[in-house]
Amino acid sequence: KRLVNQLREDREERLQWEREEEIRKRKEKEARIRKEFERRMNPRTKADFDLLYSALEKWRQEQFEEINSTKTGATRKAALCWLLDQETQLLAAIGRHKLEATKQNDAQREEEFMEQAAAPKRWRTFDGKVTAMETPWTQRAA
Repeated sequence: KRLVNQLREDREERLQWEREEEIRKRKEKEARIRKEFERRMNPRTKADFDLLYSALEKWRQEQFEEINSTKTGATRKAALCWLLDQETQLLAAIGRHKLEATKQNDAQREEEFMEQAAAPKRWRTFDGKVTAMETPWTQRAA
């Protein structure tokens, strides 16, 4: 009887753990998708822009193959012109995002530098305490 109860408890614990694990994986996947969406909508880093450029190139290749397989003659030429126009507009939009991200990153980098320059000098003493000292230069920077 004890063995059966122990097995039942172990099974319940395992099932509970599996449910929690499934919930955790679902939340992680949702967070990953949200982060990916945020990276595409508000790119900040070179990796974000590389992601956008690769997505644009993939889209362009798909459209190009679609046009070549379904259209001929003047309609094909018109569709290729449309594709070129769309690609140009999307590249311009990515360029605008890149300029904005560069401005924001530069401002953030400058702010961090100013905070670091205005911070008091700190060092650890022989007894393990941290000593902070304001110098005339850090006072001026603040």
